[in-house]
Amino acid sequence: MKKIYIALYINNFIGVFSNKTFNHGLFVWKPNSNYIGEISEYLGIEFQKNAFGYELHQNKFVKRLIEAFPTEIMKGADLPRTPDNIFKNEKYKIIDDNTGKPLKNQKDIPIPDEYIYEDSNSPRLDKEHHDLYRSIVGMLLWLTNNTMPSISYGTNALAAKCHEPTENDYKHLMQMIKYLYKNNNERLIMRRNQTKDISEDSHVIYAYSDASFAADLDRHSVSGFAIYLNGNLVSWGTKKQRSITKSSMACELIALGETVDRSMIIRQIVQSIGYSAPKIIIFEDNQPVIMNSYNRKSSAIRRSVDICLKTIRQLILEYKLLSVVYINTKLNVADLLTKAVNNNTMKTLKPLLYDKGNLDGVRKLIKDNFTSHRPVEMGQHSLVYNIITPTEEIKESYYVAPNNVQSKVESRNNKHPEISGGIARIKRLSMS
Repeated sequence: MKKIYIALYINNFIGVFSNKTFNHGLFVWKPNSNYIGEISEYLGIEFQKNAFGYELHQNKFVKRLIEAFPTEIMKGADLPRTPDNIFKNEKYKIIDDNTGKPLKNQKDIPIPDEYIYEDSNSPRLDKEHHDLYRSIVGMLLWLTNNTMPSISYGTNALAAKCHEPTENDYKHLMQMIKYLYKNNNERLIMRRNQTKDISEDSHVIYAYSDASFAADLDRHSVSGFAIYLNGNLVSWGTKKQRSITKSSMACELIALGETVDRSMIIRQIVQSIGYSAPKIIIFEDNQPVIMNSYNRKSSAIRRSVDICLKTIRQLILEYKLLSVVYINTKLNVADLLTKAVNNNTMKTLKPLLYDKGNLDGVRKLIKDNFTSHRPVEMGQHSLVYNIITPTEEIKESYYVAPNNVQSKVESRNNKHPEISGGIARIKRLSMS
């Protein structure tokens, strides 16, 4: 069966079809339409074809954005946003009222509050700079949503201040432009046949989820996700959570729920065009979240968090559509989307974010969980145990803490009183 896929945006559209379909004349053009060859640019996104697929970037768009600040951008920056909105300042000096200078021979005096926050009384921008700020942030949002996930957190933070930006916000905007000046060659890479060894006849969807707990002064946590289809980054985002949570586990659970929702949308799109995507693998760096997702008896106090937890659990245990797997925080690429990171973290995670989402490092994890209904492996510094009956028949699989030797479990088989409702005998499978 020959198919043609059309992407339409107002009066701009692209078609995706095989050469055989096109050569046989099955794609009929309107009288006023012209075939201009293979795609090279669409809505400001540039496409470069190579031997393994396509590279997507917006170099022209970035250059036009930088040209709006010809005198202010003298050099580039390594980070899109520096983590300086909260800084530690342990000492201060007493100032002489007459001279305005610190008193001589005085001892350092500790500040009562350990942390000093960015001045919230920073002067507001005038109308001209305010309009410029909003215009540039709009351009950054278009850039972020299409080809540059590395600036997702910084752009989200800038967009939140569009109503009344201050001089401090304008400094952060300049930091972002300097980053683009130095890193305007970033591009998404779309490759073919990266997951054939995992599944030959199905599409492989895996994602990374993370959250930054109560990082801002308003104490709203920040969620981040990165979703890959067959090793290609297809969706990412940064979002400030609406409700304030009291624990890191709750905010991570909300972030995981948002990642699951977006991943399910990707799966529905894949299925709607006639392809198979049987299961979603999500990498999470919070072990309590993983354990509660597989534990039928756990609940959350807050209704919104509990609904999120039980929706995830239903997809895992009943529908068998989802697996949540542990990954070390240092390898969680979604960490870039939830906070302003330092240079070392940026250098480590950015290549993984753009290049297959560390597919080579997690390929075995994805392959093992793709065909199994049980969590196969948690990752570094963690153990996975299977609950077994006296006949060595595996009934269920649970995550437990690394140093534990017992686990309270729920059994589906009431024929074995030594298991149901009590302490089960466990067998160690692996430790990485």
